[in-house]
Amino acid sequence: MSFTASEPALEYKQSTFSVPSSLTAASTTTLPSSRGDANNRFVFAAEREALQASPSSTVLPAAAERQALQASPSSTVLPAAAERQALQASPSLAVLPAATAAERSSVYEEVMALTEQLGPRVEGWLREEFEQLFDHIVCRKLPWKNDDILAVLSRHWDTVALRVRSPQETKRLVAGMLEVSKQNIRDRRRSVKGFCLQADELRKAFWLL
Repeated sequence: MSFTASEPALEYKQSTFSVPSSLTAASTTTLPSSRGDANNRFVFAAEREALQASPSSTVLPAAAERQALQASPSSTVLPAAAERQALQASPSLAVLPAATAAERSSVYEEVMALTEQLGPRVEGWLREEFEQLFDHIVCRKLPWKNDDILAVLSRHWDTVALRVRSPQETKRLVAGMLEVSKQNIRDRRRSVKGFCLQADELRKAFWLL
């Protein structure tokens, strides 16, 4: 008994490995020549060469912004950091929210700035000392105005002395400033040479500078 199935099996193998002519033609199809590329290069290759020819165009927006900030470092300072740098450059401005150093030109303006800065602190110390008798003992009634803050410091110095730097020197400083203010504070535009510097020394005594 003999079998003749081997020959059809060989034909089946040949048919499975044959490639239709339509597929062969499709695999060799190239891009149309409308791109103007004589060598029929792919679009991706052309774009890659264009990017390599101009590297700056490959920079993403975030990277471009980072490069701009590195080129001009001053622009990278945030508003809060810029304000902190300004205060470090001129420490006296840090305790003068209402006026700059240039605007504190008269005795009146300087004493008003001292009243704003020292007033709450001195009032708290005196209330702690005198308690319910505060309104009856303190030499100037609230709210303090003009040179009241200097008069209160001079009159009640014993209560304040232990809380400031160099008590004896500061006491003499307050007395001198009080005399100057009595003579000049009524004219709100009158300035006295050196009074602003004395005011800054008083701020230092109260740990404000």
